[in-house]
Amino acid sequence: MPGGKWDLDGYDFPLPVSFVDCVFQRSVHILNAHFESWVDLTGATFKNGLLIEDSICDGEAVFESVRCPGGLIVSGCHFKESGNFDDLDAYKRIHISDSIFSNGASLQELGAYGGTILSRNKFEKEVSFSGVIQREAVFLDNEFSGLVDFQRVHFEAPTVLRGNVFKLRPIIDDIDLTYEPIMPSDKFFAGRDEIHSYYRMLHKIRRLLGKRISDGFAKLLFVAQTEEQYSTLRQFRLFAKEYDDHRLALDIYALELKSRRFWCDPVMSSGFILGLMYQIFSDFGRSLRRPLLTLAISFVCFWGVFYSLATNARCLGSEKIHAAAFVSLNNVLPIAGWQKQALLSAAESCLFDQNRIPFAHGLLSLVQTVTSLILIFLLLLAVRNTVKMNN
Repeated sequence: MPGGKWDLDGYDFPLPVSFVDCVFQRSVHILNAHFESWVDLTGATFKNGLLIEDSICDGEAVFESVRCPGGLIVSGCHFKESGNFDDLDAYKRIHISDSIFSNGASLQELGAYGGTILSRNKFEKEVSFSGVIQREAVFLDNEFSGLVDFQRVHFEAPTVLRGNVFKLRPIIDDIDLTYEPIMPSDKFFAGRDEIHSYYRMLHKIRRLLGKRISDGFAKLLFVAQTEEQYSTLRQFRLFAKEYDDHRLALDIYALELKSRRFWCDPVMSSGFILGLMYQIFSDFGRSLRRPLLTLAISFVCFWGVFYSLATNARCLGSEKIHAAAFVSLNNVLPIAGWQKQALLSAAESCLFDQNRIPFAHGLLSLVQTVTSLILIFLLLLAVRNTVKMNN
């Protein structure tokens, strides 16, 4: 258990080196060292940090279960065999830069509580990541020649992915990008005033209408408990699009829009309302059923409304039903080429006396036509996204 600062500068280690379960009270600096065999630091604790710089390791480097309350810095190193950083916990930043990993690297069950930076590294074989990233994670200008597997990574802070080169498509399907929404049962005391207002509203709904309705409303809005999640979602959506994973990109986009609520889009703002409508009527461009079902409901409802507005007593009831159905269908499918103005005029003449068409009819027709055009756009968007997801 060395008690003072420990510097290893320029040392050559021809034999295996083991610091298993050692505790270093002060900082450890390993500079310009050459390890000709394996290095095993399993279970070691570096209370004031570990710095490894400009060193070469010819054998396997094992950092498994290492505890670094003072942080870990690896810079300018060459690991000729695999680098094992599994179950490593660092309460300050993990910074690995300008290093070469010739035979793969493993960062499983990583506990990065002070942030993670991987910059300008060269990984010549497979790399695997998993664990909890509780502070910012930055991946800059790394080169990955082998398979990169983001296994069950839980990002709880903003993430930056820029300038990286991937020779193979990375595995990003199992990344945990979900987040906990604010629920009526939460005790939430942080954030902007809109978050507090939303929290109080959920409690009022729960008292008045019950737990089931308040929970359903909260799950519909899915307001994130923290605003940091937004930047992480955006980074991984762009990452998924870059590698043509359209299904994952759409799923992340849905979470991204939900996480904006209240944090980025205040209540009743255009972004908030449009985002909510986009969710309800098209499931963020992923649903074919919702716009089709809404168009069908619109057709039936306006059919009944137009029939109820009919004032022409000379037209039979069955003829009014057919005329109202045609007017409603004309508004639901305004872009259909087979529709004729003469047929529409005849239908309106059956419903209303000539030159006495009510203003309400014209206004409702306009509303139905505009909403139908929007729904048709959402339907075509869903068709496009479905084709892309299945290719």
